[in-house]
Amino acid sequence: MAVVQPLAAYAYSVGAGINVPQAMTDGSGTTRWANNNDGTPGWAALDFGGIISITQVTLVWEAAYASAYLIQVSDDGSNWTTIVTATSQTGGTDDWTGLSATGRFVRVYATALGIDPFMSLYTFDVQGTRVSDWSLARSGAVASDEDVINVATNVKDNNF
Repeated sequence: MAVVQPLAAYAYSVGAGINVPQAMTDGSGTTRWANNNDGTPGWAALDFGGIISITQVTLVWEAAYASAYLIQVSDDGSNWTTIVTATSQTGGTDDWTGLSATGRFVRVYATALGIDPFMSLYTFDVQGTRVSDWSLARSGAVASDEDVINVATNVKDNNF
């Protein structure tokens, strides 16, 4: 299986500077997303613009990591299904293999932070294959700025 490139990456908050959500999917290994330094666990999500079959999720954390989190999938950005429950994590690379799930969106939803009052990801990769017809995504009918805002609002408001 290959890494499936998302159409958009977003998060509940973005730290200062260049640490934007898109950095966790750019393949660099040196750029990263970071959330606000406020001590609040949060989330980062990927929108694939169509349904994908998910077999593996890889997270590479900067020194600021989530010590507990959920990996969740959704077809609509409102209703979320947990496919991984991670506890007692220590940062570094978390490689979740042998997964069997489908969804348009994949998110990591932190429930507890590690030693720092924020979290930061170098890499958020999802491996699998495309399932649905992506013509809607190509036509601009999905994955618009409005869709991302609506999904972000649903996630933040705990509609999952």
